[in-house]
Amino acid sequence: MNNLLKLGIILLLSTGGVWAQLRFEKTEHDFGDLDADSERLVDIEVTNIGKKREYFLSFRKEEPLSCLSNGQRIDPDSTLFIRIQVNPVKKGPFEYRVQIFTSDREEATVIRVRGNVKELPEDKLAALQKCPDFNQRPAKARLSSEQELLVIDAQTQKALDAKVFLVQQGIELDPEWVKSQKKKVNIPIGMTQFYAVSEGYEPADTAVFIALTSKLIVIRMHQKELPVLTEKQELTEPQKVPEKEVIEAKNVEEAILAEERKKILAEGPLEELDSADFTLKNFKPVNVVFVADVSGSMRTGDKANLMKYALNQLIDMLREEDRMGIVSFATNSKLLLSADEKLSRSESKERISGLRTGGSTAGVEGIKKGLEELDKQFLPQGTNMLVIVTDGAFELTRQGERLIERAKEKGVEISIVGIKTGPTTAEKLQSKVNDGFFVLIRNLGDAQRKLKALVRKSSYRGR
Repeated sequence: MNNLLKLGIILLLSTGGVWAQLRFEKTEHDFGDLDADSERLVDIEVTNIGKKREYFLSFRKEEPLSCLSNGQRIDPDSTLFIRIQVNPVKKGPFEYRVQIFTSDREEATVIRVRGNVKELPEDKLAALQKCPDFNQRPAKARLSSEQELLVIDAQTQKALDAKVFLVQQGIELDPEWVKSQKKKVNIPIGMTQFYAVSEGYEPADTAVFIALTSKLIVIRMHQKELPVLTEKQELTEPQKVPEKEVIEAKNVEEAILAEERKKILAEGPLEELDSADFTLKNFKPVNVVFVADVSGSMRTGDKANLMKYALNQLIDMLREEDRMGIVSFATNSKLLLSADEKLSRSESKERISGLRTGGSTAGVEGIKKGLEELDKQFLPQGTNMLVIVTDGAFELTRQGERLIERAKEKGVEISIVGIKTGPTTAEKLQSKVNDGFFVLIRNLGDAQRKLKALVRKSSYRGR
């Protein structure tokens, strides 16, 4: 009996049985039929059901697979995720293995993935080079984790009452009220923008990557400075917006506009109009195509999120007479949104939120395709705009400069939007547009208003 018991224990240990503390959600996944735009990644949940801390150690995978974990330490009753992405290079059925080594067992846990490739992506090289990214969510899985939010006075460190707006992938989440103490909130995984407003304080804007591990997110706010006037000075500032209007804002747009009503790109008579005015009486019909940089450098920090949010804000402003297209560029260029598709606002925003970053920078190819798209909907009596949105990590070659010059001769306005570009890069980008506009977006406030202000300025009938 003793020998049989010893044999059973040996077998259980060698196979990672009941003695293993880490439980894998599944060890097989079938992707089914994969078309050119099909999702090619899956998350495997690994839960620690034991009483001691365990660790993810390493992967051993076959070549067409990419793997990523969202951490290494797995505490008791906590979870880690393994993301597996398949990058097939030929059509037909496939089956691959990933060996996952963890501290609770000697042998690797083997995950098998299979599927059938019916269509390959248009850009095979970019698809092969692409790495999995926890800022990108599988369509059927919206991972989230519990975090703690705290808003404080930057000088006194005192906790504040504040309303905090959250933005992910350019889309607003439900706002959170933080009442002078830490607040536990459940937030989806990914790069997240936080915009806090509180009575008597300047708005605070910060970006944090939300992972599965919990953390304390501290938002520091600075008190508003009151103007000091001499006896001879007259108060010529615009009427102050009541504080409660800021606090009672229902979304980020209302909160930002309440704080920054006069901070618009316009000058002269345009400044006298209400910032929400985009009527045909005052503004020409608009045909605008954005050439959006989605290369690897735009993956850094919150750049992609700011770009998506800015584009989504403009969608809400455009009228039925206006046309908007988007061409994305990385290793190659791709038409993301055609002006003649007649999509609803929600459908257009979904396209924008699905933009993924990665690859090199084919800026000139993107400009060429953008101008072709602009020509399809050209408005002789309207404003025709090509807007390049980038962090500046691309070179405008002589070919690109010639394309831009020819477009200007036809009456196309060329502008550049810089996403978190430094002073040197911003100056360089500004020199490329000459008589066009350059707009710098550094934070959520800029993203909310500056792109809309650019389009209003360009299409204003009083120019």
